[in-house]
Amino acid sequence: SMKLKKKKKKVKLLFLAYKTWDLVYKQALKIMLQGKAKAAIPLSNTPAL
Repeated sequence: SMKLKKKKKKVKLLFLAYKTWDLVYKQALKIMLQGKAKAAIPLSNTPAL
């Protein structure tokens, strides 16, 4: 029972990280499309998944 609970928590964290990354990516893409690539978040600053 405990093993299953731990796995569920990990999946929830992964989903949250994915949602955050998706949001950051879309925002950066929007900025780049506006011709403001320099204002976009450098890839080195993004959290490693």
